[in-house]
Amino acid sequence: KQWYQRRVRGNFSKVATVILNEYFYNNLSHPYPSDAVKEELAAKCNLTVAQVTNWFGNKRIRYKKTFGKSEEDFKAEQNMEAVENMQSVISPPGNCMDQS
Repeated sequence: KQWYQRRVRGNFSKVATVILNEYFYNNLSHPYPSDAVKEELAAKCNLTVAQVTNWFGNKRIRYKKTFGKSEEDFKAEQNMEAVENMQSVISPPGNCMDQS
């Protein structure tokens, strides 16, 4: 017998994954559940609070790796559109400055 025991790694149930993903994507602007919410999610999913905490930490990292760049591009596009909209309000086409 070995001097240590290996941990058996298992996946969360499908129901638990659905519940956690649902919370994550519904709160994408701030995917950091409070301690009370973590306790509630842990109870619903039959997990420990530590497991829920780790799941959210891993999910945020994986989400940023996958979508982080495109999210930054999206925000940059939104900012450019906002600037263009402001410019069109400040000097709309056909204003008195256009003498062509």
